[in-house]
Amino acid sequence: MIRHMGPIMEFVKHQWKVRHAQPIEAATHPNALLRNTVVQALTGQSRSTIYAKVAAGTFPAPVKLGARCTRWRAADVTAWLEKVAEAA
Repeated sequence: MIRHMGPIMEFVKHQWKVRHAQPIEAATHPNALLRNTVVQALTGQSRSTIYAKVAAGTFPAPVKLGARCTRWRAADVTAWLEKVAEAA
């Protein structure tokens, strides 16, 4: 098992993340499936808080696309944001 990737592999990993990042504008499309990072940016909630709210039933459940792939429907997140804004 490789414990330290070295500076070259760290750079490659960073570049991959930069190129494959989902823009926040994706939330404007109701049928878009949003990554956790975009949901965090939209809601201002941390990853653990989002999952705690999903478990409590106070946040929309994600769509499981695979063993390691989870996305949220943009329309669901937008509806939740509007509901929170109305309650405030």
